[in-house]
Amino acid sequence: EAKQSNVEIRVPVATATPQDVPVTMQFVGQTYGRADINIVARVNGYLKGIYFSQGSSVRVGQLLYRIEPQPIEAQVAEANAALASAVSALVQAQSNYNRVKPLAAIYAVSQSTLDDASAQLSAAKAQVNSAEAQLEYARIQLSYTDIRSPINGVIGLTNARVGDYVGLGSNIP
Repeated sequence: EAKQSNVEIRVPVATATPQDVPVTMQFVGQTYGRADINIVARVNGYLKGIYFSQGSSVRVGQLLYRIEPQPIEAQVAEANAALASAVSALVQAQSNYNRVKPLAAIYAVSQSTLDDASAQLSAAKAQVNSAEAQLEYARIQLSYTDIRSPINGVIGLTNARVGDYVGLGSNIP
């Protein structure tokens, strides 16, 4: 036999009234600039300076970072010395050729001697061209120690800090 209890249970009731409710939606998104550019060091070295504030506006050509230039300045000096040495060898080869050529014309020296002088002159000219190219390459590398803004815009966050090693093979872009 089941017993009934006289317990009263109250249930709240609300009166529904019609009204306008705004519909909202949430989405996950990401914004990009018109030109998103990664700034990457083209030479290896220790970061000597950062010349911008993160999130600030930058202009084309504005200095952003400086990598220590001393090792590459030494390469420029070495290339200058190699060029001077090549020019000196060219002057000597030209003088030797100028001495031998008239002697070969009157058969005072052999054709072989003239050929050797001519070959040394050509090699010296090629050596000067090579040394000039090496100097130009070293100067280009030196220019890469100053990293400048390629565009006008707003610069983002940087992972690099002064004193960090940056460049190819570095963990810091």
